[in-house]
Amino acid sequence: MNCPHCNTPNDPSNRFCVNCGRDIHVQPMARGTPSAVGALGVQTVQLFIALFGLSILNSILTGLAFVEELRIPDFELSTPSVITFLIYFVAVILLVNYVRMLSFLWPQAFPRYPEVMALVGGVIYLILFTLAYQGLKPLILAYATDTIPLTLLQVILLFVSLIMVGRASVIVYNALPVWLSDLRWQMPARTEKENE
Repeated sequence: MNCPHCNTPNDPSNRFCVNCGRDIHVQPMARGTPSAVGALGVQTVQLFIALFGLSILNSILTGLAFVEELRIPDFELSTPSVITFLIYFVAVILLVNYVRMLSFLWPQAFPRYPEVMALVGGVIYLILFTLAYQGLKPLILAYATDTIPLTLLQVILLFVSLIMVGRASVIVYNALPVWLSDLRWQMPARTEKENE
């Protein structure tokens, strides 16, 4: 029986490979499908281009003199604040859709590292929270009679952020031995292939 990890012949009664020491009765995890990796790459590039475009659009629209000076009667918010809120709203929708797509494509693209999705998703959600806060802050300040609603929003976002960062940290910490083991076992195999 050949080891499924390094292809070294082993006695079928062995549990571990005589060469690499890994369990010979456990099949190695599949590599990601090229179509999933490609789709994930395309979606990521599209997201970055869209977010960059929204940022430029926000800068242009809020910097126009007639937009800065436009005042709507009986409306507390400035026109640039409304435009920024709408831009952030679109960015949040784009990021939520990206996370949904990522949770679908990641396991197909990177089946060996499903735990990284928790880290990537956590970072994206922190960006989402920041955008939501920046969009909601002018609304709250314009219509609230005191700072309690803003403080409450800050505390809620901080609490949820700490939970997400803690969860992602635990998942990554628990996965580190497997990742380091994979690196350790892949390095000799790459060196052998390069020497051939």
